[in-house]
Amino acid sequence: MVKRCLLCVFMLVLFFPVVLYAQHNGNDALFDAGVNFYKNGDFSKSAQAFEQILTNGIESGEVYFNLGNAYFKLKEYGQARLMYERAKQFLPRDKDLDGNIAFLSTCLEDKVVLPPPHWLWNLFFFMGEQFTTNELCYIVAALFLISMIVCAVTVCVSVRRNIWRILFYTGLACTVWAGCVVAVKVKEESSDMYGVVIARETPVRWGNTDDDKVAFYLHEGTKARVRARRGEWYLITIGADKTGWIKQSGMECI
Repeated sequence: MVKRCLLCVFMLVLFFPVVLYAQHNGNDALFDAGVNFYKNGDFSKSAQAFEQILTNGIESGEVYFNLGNAYFKLKEYGQARLMYERAKQFLPRDKDLDGNIAFLSTCLEDKVVLPPPHWLWNLFFFMGEQFTTNELCYIVAALFLISMIVCAVTVCVSVRRNIWRILFYTGLACTVWAGCVVAVKVKEESSDMYGVVIARETPVRWGNTDDDKVAFYLHEGTKARVRARRGEWYLITIGADKTGWIKQSGMECI
């Protein structure tokens, strides 16, 4: 019995990398197919190829970016904006992506500009906009390591100890600040704070029932801040102060 169990474990260990390799190659083939379909003008098949990669559990900025391009060519502006915004989470400094989002915004029916964050928020969170969560974790680890090295030097040397002590406290403060930025970013990404309208046109109501009066209408591609969920409804804010309830079927969170 023990020998049989050991044999099963050995086969699993031997076979598992083969499965991963085959899956990786399969997704690479799908990605290449999606790119080729796009180049040949078959945008529907291109979108299907990139969607299949996501269905396989593989997420990346490049997949979302190319999928957004395919949807844009199909004039499905809601899905295109959604994919671009998701790509932004993986590629926060990509200028081509920023350019595509800006150009897509000129094609949308709703000319909505989200209010800029308070300057204090920008001062605290500017790193969160420029780096991915994984990159920020590496930065926190590097700052912590540097702080510990400086701390060790401060303990060991007797020359200019005050300067080393200042450097240590500075590094420690930067580590704590970067850690707080990571915590805020993770909370933002997990709380669905923004959504994109994917329906061609959808009503936004004063309340969260179909019997409530329509406050205004939104069209595909519009980005809104999600304030709360209640059943099948989102409470959203558009611009600076326009608020209402929209059905989840008309909007998808980023």
